[in-house]
Amino acid sequence: MAITYNDLYLDVRQRLRESGVEASTLEARELVCFGTGKSREELQRDSRLYASPEREAQVRRLVERRMAGEPVAYLIGEWEFYGLPLDISQDVLIPRTDTEVLAEQAIAYIQTLGECRVLDLCAGSGCVGLAIASQAPQARVVLGEIDDSALKICRQNIRRNNLSARVMPIQMDAREKPARSLGEFQC
Repeated sequence: MAITYNDLYLDVRQRLRESGVEASTLEARELVCFGTGKSREELQRDSRLYASPEREAQVRRLVERRMAGEPVAYLIGEWEFYGLPLDISQDVLIPRTDTEVLAEQAIAYIQTLGECRVLDLCAGSGCVGLAIASQAPQARVVLGEIDDSALKICRQNIRRNNLSARVMPIQMDAREKPARSLGEFQC
């Protein structure tokens, strides 16, 4: 049976809602966009058009994986944090909304410092350090991460958000004192 993109979205949202997913509206939109290969704008524009059976099936497979407990960010490979699009994989934690409070506090503090250096240790996706760099242009940020796979995600996110000039990823261990060659950090 043919289904419009809008009806597919509504079906997915209802299924998520019935399963107790708090962010059912957001997650439904992300799953339908990813599963159909459409941007948010294209999904809105094409809402009355019919989805192909293949695209509908792809979305339904994603929903089944979500119902089995797989987080949406891992399913689609990206997530937004502090207005920044970030690549996400199972090698990093998914940025959470409550972590934005930490980023907000750090940004407020850093903006009072003027030029400064910031160390985001155990950076994971780099979300906190990248949020700081995007909001505090006077800051130079080092993303320290021990895991090779997570460091790869950090590098991708630095490039994706055009912050290569002010953010540097470095492999480092939080259990060890940083090398003196790194210099001093104000935050």
